[in-house]
Amino acid sequence: MTSVPRQRAALALAALAISSVAGCSAASAPAKTPPAADTLIPVSAPSVSAVPTLDTVRGLNLPTEEYRPSEAQRNVIADAVRLKTAECMSQFGFGWATGTAHLPAPNQVDRLYGVSDLPTAQQRGYHLPANSRKAGESRPEAVLSQAERLVLGGDPSGTYQGKPIPVGGCTAQARRLTLGVDDIDPTRLADTITVGMWERSKADPRVVAVVAAWSECMKQLGYKYSSPLDAGGDHPEWLRAADPSAAEIRTAVDDVRCKQRTNVIGVWFTVESGYENAAIQLHLDELTQIKLQWEQAAARAAHIVPD
Repeated sequence: MTSVPRQRAALALAALAISSVAGCSAASAPAKTPPAADTLIPVSAPSVSAVPTLDTVRGLNLPTEEYRPSEAQRNVIADAVRLKTAECMSQFGFGWATGTAHLPAPNQVDRLYGVSDLPTAQQRGYHLPANSRKAGESRPEAVLSQAERLVLGGDPSGTYQGKPIPVGGCTAQARRLTLGVDDIDPTRLADTITVGMWERSKADPRVVAVVAAWSECMKQLGYKYSSPLDAGGDHPEWLRAADPSAAEIRTAVDDVRCKQRTNVIGVWFTVESGYENAAIQLHLDELTQIKLQWEQAAARAAHIVPD
């Protein structure tokens, strides 16, 4: 059975695709098949000249982060999309929240190697921070009327009360007006590289060796985990609880301290970064264009959003 921490590592990777749409409604992002990870993986393992000692993932960015929108870009784009969505919805007689986005830049490294920050382990154990809807966000889809859903996401009939609905609905139109295209990085190339290189790094002999050292460290403390991605998975009741127990916190703290003693984060992050850099070079033209599109979209959004 897949452990909860392993699932969370997968969720952290999957969440990258969400971050790529700059906080916009998932319904507005065209569903397209990403390129196969195997086509992005270099034939040979990258060489690593030096491995830093890292005690936390805080402040770390993998190379692919350069090809995703920055925090400032994501927020101004989200503001512009929300404003254009509200303008469109108002034309059909619906009110829609605008407000200002406060979308923090997602930490694409967080939980890829399990819990990897001592203060987090001491406070939350293996629990993820609770998510809350920020002020100014639109209403969740569950409370929308059927008519609002039709206009927001588009209706096969193409009309509402005789008025033409934009292709894809108000959200899709708002994205087009802001991004200048239907979608940026539609095949999620940057995300696919991150996922593929993380998978490849797990099997790299350097990572396998440091994970084994971590496992031995944990064994000496009384635990039987073969990988940081398995830690805590033998206690599913921990994460069903609203708050971490003392036992969960103790295990998570020991987990992080063993990572620090063996330098799991330093080795794994460095090796994974090497794989990403190699994959980026194979797709540099595409990624450079993606980066330019995000910059242009942010500039266009800045003209849409009032000062």
